[in-house]
Amino acid sequence: MQNNTIAAAMPGFGTKTILAAAVAAVISTGAFAATSAEAVVVVGTGTEQSIADQNFFDLTSDAAGTAVNASNGAKVTLTNVTFTNNTSNLPKSGSTNQNAGGALAASGSGTTVTAVNVTYANNKATAGNGGALAISDAAYAQTGGSLSGNSAMGGGALSISGGSASFTDVAFTDNTATGFGGAIMADKAAEVTIAAKDVDLVISGNAGGDKTTYTGKKYAGHTGGFIHAKGNSNLTLDAAEGRTITIGTVGESTDSLTSYTTRAEGGHGTLTKKGKGKVVINSSMEAWKNDVVVEAGTLEIK
Repeated sequence: MQNNTIAAAMPGFGTKTILAAAVAAVISTGAFAATSAEAVVVVGTGTEQSIADQNFFDLTSDAAGTAVNASNGAKVTLTNVTFTNNTSNLPKSGSTNQNAGGALAASGSGTTVTAVNVTYANNKATAGNGGALAISDAAYAQTGGSLSGNSAMGGGALSISGGSASFTDVAFTDNTATGFGGAIMADKAAEVTIAAKDVDLVISGNAGGDKTTYTGKKYAGHTGGFIHAKGNSNLTLDAAEGRTITIGTVGESTDSLTSYTTRAEGGHGTLTKKGKGKVVINSSMEAWKNDVVVEAGTLEIK
């Protein structure tokens, strides 16, 4: 295994740093600023990469994962990293939105991304899903940080299609989608976990497509401001003892929870409340058709 260290002054303006198979690399203390880059970091089979104390900003790409693209069993660790104002212009595939990832894309079984104190702000996917994050059959786990002001066609902050995504002590605020999932869109039996361990969480200001958009009009505005779960996807809300997760603001139309279920075929997802703490849902669950299970603690639905 080769070990590389890339630090301080980082190349930009269309330059790519490509790490191929069987490479272990560390990127630290610097910033990427570019326009029209395919991807700043591309990682593939056998790659192990740590990125620390970096700021990825103002990057633009026509591919998935404008700042970081991990695939084919790559192992990526992010620590104290900020992704701001990055854009993926990945086009539709026919009439279907693709998982884009304005900041980061991770795909393939065995691919993992572990993030600590990472901020995603104002990233976008102009014609695809996942304004900040696009996860496809991979595993993403984040502790600390936030996702705010990101936007996409679907899944303003996160679009996950298969695989898993967990967020511990991570706030989702003011993310938007013109279609489903202002903050999160989950499909293909994806597993999404939101956990409050060391801090209380407030999830607010997230909005899916309203009745003026194609999707919002078609589904009477039931597009999932906070999350839209389909394809047997599951949502776990885990509040530790003494902690509270609050979703939505009383009197506001944002942060709804919606789902699409195929009960006739014997399959549907579940919202599961775990932990001894409290989850308070102030937003609409009118179009949540999946099961709701409370394993521990308190779930209040206003």
